[in-house]
Amino acid sequence: MLRAVGVGDEDFGRPFVGVVNTFTDGMPCNFHLRSLALHLKAGLKEAGLVPFEFGAPAISDGISMGTPGMRASLVSREVIADSVELIAQGYLYDGMVALSACDKTIPGGAMGVIRSGVPGMVLYGGTIAPGEWQGRKLTIVEVFEAVGQRAAGKISEEELLEIERRAIPGPGLRRAVHRQHHGHGPRGPGPLPRGLQRHPRRPPRKGTGHQGGGADPRLGHRARLEAQGLPHPEGFLNAIAAVAATGGSTNAVLHLLALAKEAGVELSLEDFDRVSRKTPVIADLRPWGTYTAWELYEAGGTALVFKRLLEAGLLYGEEKTLTGRTLAEEVERAYREKEGQRVVFPVEKALKPHGGSWCSRGTSPPRGPFSSWRGRSAPILRARPGSLTPRRRPWRRS
Repeated sequence: MLRAVGVGDEDFGRPFVGVVNTFTDGMPCNFHLRSLALHLKAGLKEAGLVPFEFGAPAISDGISMGTPGMRASLVSREVIADSVELIAQGYLYDGMVALSACDKTIPGGAMGVIRSGVPGMVLYGGTIAPGEWQGRKLTIVEVFEAVGQRAAGKISEEELLEIERRAIPGPGLRRAVHRQHHGHGPRGPGPLPRGLQRHPRRPPRKGTGHQGGGADPRLGHRARLEAQGLPHPEGFLNAIAAVAATGGSTNAVLHLLALAKEAGVELSLEDFDRVSRKTPVIADLRPWGTYTAWELYEAGGTALVFKRLLEAGLLYGEEKTLTGRTLAEEVERAYREKEGQRVVFPVEKALKPHGGSWCSRGTSPPRGPFSSWRGRSAPILRARPGSLTPRRRPWRRS
C-alpha cells in the first residue's frame, strides 16, 4: 500500500514525517498553503525524510465574526489538534510538521504536534501585505472602523466600499510572534510576508518553505530532539514577553495556556501578569499602533524585537531551539535592522512601560454578574430583550 503512494525501496529505511496542511480556499490566511506545502515537502525529502501530507480544518474569525459561525472558531483549534494526534497515532509517523497560518490553526497545529509524542515543528505561512487607499495603509481593522464611521454618517457608502475592496490585497495572516518562542517554531527574521507576487520587496517564499522543510535534518532522530526538553517553561515565558513587547492581544493568553497544558508545563494567569508588568511595549504595531506586521518585517522582523529584549535582560537567552542553538545565538544569526526604521524602539525609549496582559482581581456580589479590573467591580450592561442571540440556542445557521 505504501508503494502505491510512491514510497520506494530506499525510503523504507528513512523516517516518515506527517505534514498537516491547514489550507482552505475559504479565507486569505491559509489560501496559499497548498503551494508552500510543495516546497516544504521538497525540503523534507532533501533532509532525508519521507513526508506525507494531510489536511485539517480552518475557521476564519474575521469572516465568521458576528454570526453563529463564530461558535465554530475555538472548537476548530481542538479539532485540528485531534486531527494531528489521530494521524500521528494511526500511521505511527516518526515526526510531525504543522503548516498553518491563522488564529486557531497555529496553536491547534502546535497542540497536535505535542500530543503526537514525536519530534516536530510548526511553520507559519506568512504575513499579509497591507492594502492602500488615498495614501493610507489598510488592514482588516480599517474595515471594521469604516463600518462604524459609515453608521455614524462620517463617511459615504462609496468610501466604505473602496476601503473594503482594497484592505486585503492577497493571502497571508496579520502576525504571529509567540509561535517562535514556545519551542516548536524555527527562529528567524519573521514574520515573513506572504503577499502579492508583484510586491517589489516580497521575499522568496519558495526558498523559505523549502528551507523550512530542511531546517532540522535531525527531525527524525527522536532522541536528540527529546533530549532538549522542548517545549519548556522558559520558552513560554519568552513567548509572553514577546507578545507584551509587541502589544499583542489576549489571544496569546488563551492559546499559550492551552499549549502549556498539552506540554505539561505549569503556566498561569499570574505568569502573564508578572511578565507583562515588567516588559515594555517597544513595537509600534497595529491595531493599537501605527505600523503593520509587513512593515515590522521590513524594519528587521521579530529578530529585532528579540534582540532588544535580550539586551535588556527580558528574555531567557539560553533557551534551546529546534536547531540545537540557543535563542540568543539564533537571534544573533538572524538580526538585522533597517536604517532609520521607526517600528521597533530601544527598551529605554519604550512606547509604554508595560504590556497589556494583566491579571484582574475582584468579586461578584449576589445582586448580579460583575466584571472586575484591578480589584474594582463594575456592572455588566445588559442589552435590551431580543437584541442578542438567546441563551442555550442550538448551534445552527439561522
